[in-house]
Amino acid sequence: MPPGTGFPLPGPGEPFDGAADPRDPSRPLYGATFPQAIRRFLVGYARFSGRASRSEFWYSRLFVALVSLACLVLLYSGLFLSTDWDAQTLRQYSDGTTSTSNGAIEFESHPLGFTLFIIGLSALVLCNLAAIVPTLSITWRRLHDANLSGGFWFLGFVPFGGIIVLVFTLLSPKPLGRRFDRSRIGS
Repeated sequence: MPPGTGFPLPGPGEPFDGAADPRDPSRPLYGATFPQAIRRFLVGYARFSGRASRSEFWYSRLFVALVSLACLVLLYSGLFLSTDWDAQTLRQYSDGTTSTSNGAIEFESHPLGFTLFIIGLSALVLCNLAAIVPTLSITWRRLHDANLSGGFWFLGFVPFGGIIVLVFTLLSPKPLGRRFDRSRIGS
């Protein structure tokens, strides 16, 4: 049987059967823009079949990192507002005596700081929990695009296995990765 038999013909101008339309989630979108990649990341929330291009994968990772960073900014803003840094420093160095404060964060005197801290912490936990399945699924599909089984994702649980998975996600797409697509001719 010749290579590539049983697979759909490649899309227009795409060597590896890429999507011709960004709204087509059944094929990887090579050269996806940031908004296209995020849309496909969220639409393909729990789709483990098929493939994902490198641009889809890395833009989705950037999106999750930016959302987490925004949550961390809220969380640390709350911590900063709740800690009386300047007053503690002045008390320690102005007259040579040390502060009577035990260094604990006093949320009672800073309700805005406490509110920001709780909102940031809650948002961080919720966003990261919500990102588990789509991150797993897009990593699985990215491995498929490199013609690797998605099961290689489990190498991340082995010491230094995460580095191996990282290298696998950097691999270029392989035409034989089409075997992971659902829409085969004659099946």
